[in-house]
Amino acid sequence: LAQNPSQTKHLKERDGLLWDFARYLADKGFVLDTTGYSACFRVNKKQQTTASSQEEFQALLDGTIKPYAGLSSSINLSCIDFYPETSGKKNCCLYLASKFFPDETQSTNNLLSTHAVCMCDDDNDLEMAMACNHAYIPEISSSSMKDIIDKHPDHFTQTGGEGHELSGTDSSEAALEMIFGSFESKLKDSSVQSETAITSEES
Repeated sequence: LAQNPSQTKHLKERDGLLWDFARYLADKGFVLDTTGYSACFRVNKKQQTTASSQEEFQALLDGTIKPYAGLSSSINLSCIDFYPETSGKKNCCLYLASKFFPDETQSTNNLLSTHAVCMCDDDNDLEMAMACNHAYIPEISSSSMKDIIDKHPDHFTQTGGEGHELSGTDSSEAALEMIFGSFESKLKDSSVQSETAITSEES
């Protein structure tokens, strides 16, 4: 699929709940973007060209038209992505965290809020950002992201964009440097605590 997106099956040939919902939307007149996707599809507002389809898109956006149970969605720059609820950025973070901390018995949210940070900038990152311990924002690309940051200023660190000296890749690099710096600091603290514990035991 990655080498030749043209090999993607036609929508009517795809099996599963996700594609059942996609066919439901297509039957309602939505224009869907499925090219190159095997586990998700996108509804782009710009591709809904009639007045009725624009109204239907708003219904999809505000949740009047809901995805089937077992599916989830996220919004990204006037596009709505649909995918299995076990997928998505937050769940990817959880999967990685569980590999690094396999013996943790904490709940899903506690595992991420204790051990994970992320970089993000847009609507479709919000669930992941709020689940992690801290989120670093190179630049804000949506008003909803700005609203969330204003409501939870201690949860986010913005390194670039409006009101900041940095932009583009410079702001991304600054965010990465802050993440690595925090990681190194925690490693040093952990090392000091281990040395202190060993010294106490020897005494």
